[in-house]
Amino acid sequence: VVTPAMSVVSAVDGLKVGISGIKQGEVVMIAVAFLIVLFSVQKYGTSKMGFVVGPALFVWFCCLAGIGIYNLVKYDRDVWRAFNPIHIYYFFKRKKIEAWYALGGCLLCATGSEAMFA
Repeated sequence: VVTPAMSVVSAVDGLKVGISGIKQGEVVMIAVAFLIVLFSVQKYGTSKMGFVVGPALFVWFCCLAGIGIYNLVKYDRDVWRAFNPIHIYYFFKRKKIEAWYALGGCLLCATGSEAMFA
């Protein structure tokens, strides 16, 4: 019960970035409203919830992919070089020991992200 509540509160807390006049009490009330709705529809089963949320998530991820591809093409085409494995070889050849620290940082980011969603 604590993990979904913290996730909802932190997600709703992001509203303060876009809406400058929102207060912390309003953020909490919006989060409580979301949690009440989420926990009240649980009795209908997760399949019904997935049927409703699934298409919305599909549209959301398609929008994220589209925005990401647009930004890659428009602003920084050099990022596409990262898909070529020869560049990691060049990176390790150029940076030596610092490259291993960078790789360790990438792995820590990946495992930390996985732990957040577990």
